[in-house]
Amino acid sequence: MKALLAVLFFGAIGVFFIWFMGPSVWKDFNTDESKLVPALEYRVSKANCKSRVFVVTTCDVELTHMTTNEAVDFDYLIFGRMGGETVYGLQTADGKTLTTNTGMDNLTNRIISLIAFIILVFGLAFAGIKAMFRGDDTSQNYGR
Repeated sequence: MKALLAVLFFGAIGVFFIWFMGPSVWKDFNTDESKLVPALEYRVSKANCKSRVFVVTTCDVELTHMTTNEAVDFDYLIFGRMGGETVYGLQTADGKTLTTNTGMDNLTNRIISLIAFIILVFGLAFAGIKAMFRGDDTSQNYGR
């Protein structure tokens, strides 16, 4: 039973990471950095990075369009520490793709972070599957 719960728990975390971080990483990966220009009609309304256990940094950046007040949120997961960098919006010349310099500057790190976390959590889920098929039960029966 515990192995099944581990499989479900770590599988759900893996799916969450893919759903939450995957599209942003994929969009930036498919964007030609040499064709990006400053997004002058957007201002940074929020930029907050927090280090977690000195190993992982999460960043939350929000860009707001100056005339429509439309807010676009970016969340980044990066190995290592960061902070003190100037954050600004970038867009393609046609204005169809919007990103930030923080996302593009740390793209390789973000890809590695996403892959590492996915391997970790699905590896733990796979360990639970192996335990289920081997019949390992970590519960103790005393007095029987």
